[in-house]
Amino acid sequence: MVMLAAGAPPFLERWAESFDRTELAAAGTTLGLNEEPSWRAASDHLPTLQARFRLLPETVTYDDFALENLAVSRTEPRRAIVFDYGEVSIGPAVTDWRNARWSLEAAALRGFDAGFDRPSAEAIALDQILTTLFSLVAASRRPRLPSWTAPLINDVRFGKLAADIAVVLDT
Repeated sequence: MVMLAAGAPPFLERWAESFDRTELAAAGTTLGLNEEPSWRAASDHLPTLQARFRLLPETVTYDDFALENLAVSRTEPRRAIVFDYGEVSIGPAVTDWRNARWSLEAAALRGFDAGFDRPSAEAIALDQILTTLFSLVAASRRPRLPSWTAPLINDVRFGKLAADIAVVLDT
């Protein structure tokens, strides 16, 4: 992954900073989460979490790893190109690490893990927290909640999100 040395291109936004406390509160209203301790902790600490995330080395990230967005050459050496750039943004390399791993299974996942260094525990935890919040804010804007929101909502309701926030803030 190529790290950004001179700063982000002005036309790309940082996905983890694309929502604020106001949007979090609106999503909480839609999803019935505003009274949940995890959601309140997220709102209380959102600026701190976003600031800590931004301290991690940044790169151009791609948030839509899927086979239908990828072309692979038929001859050696194998080369691949992504051709759907609608989900390109700026963020820490942990974002691409997570996104790439999400779609891999078995041997492909083992090969990926062997070829890439694992991000720090703090980077992974911050990414998980902000990804959960970002995803729930995005889902709350849809006319119908996607099925993938159920485990994220459970993370809020059953305290996992608050526990993750507490761990990150204690480090």
